[in-house]
Amino acid sequence: MSETQKLLDLLDRMSEVAREGRDFTDGMTFEAFVADRRTHMAVAMSLVLIGETARMISVEHAHFRDEHPDIDWKRLAGLGAIAAGGGCAIDLTLTWDAVQRSLPPLIAALGDLRHFHMQGE
Repeated sequence: MSETQKLLDLLDRMSEVAREGRDFTDGMTFEAFVADRRTHMAVAMSLVLIGETARMISVEHAHFRDEHPDIDWKRLAGLGAIAAGGGCAIDLTLTWDAVQRSLPPLIAALGDLRHFHMQGE
């Protein structure tokens, strides 16, 4: 598999996980989110996976990261830590905020990047 294909696979994986994280909370209020342990565990795992994938892209595809400074790769890499709240407990307020504010623009940006690179640019 080429390096370009590996990168595209990582972008696809990140986009899919971001959409899932957003979809888990679709139509929920913060109160409903707090009351639903399965949902906040699933969302936290989505943020951890996004963070891990962002770290992989930053390390294994640094040229791509540098070509796209409009995406805050460092902040994305820290999403898992935000969800964990620095320990074993999930910080529900920070997790909710990340899903509501960070995932929609990330999903849009990843779609734009994927389209841009599919065209061979």
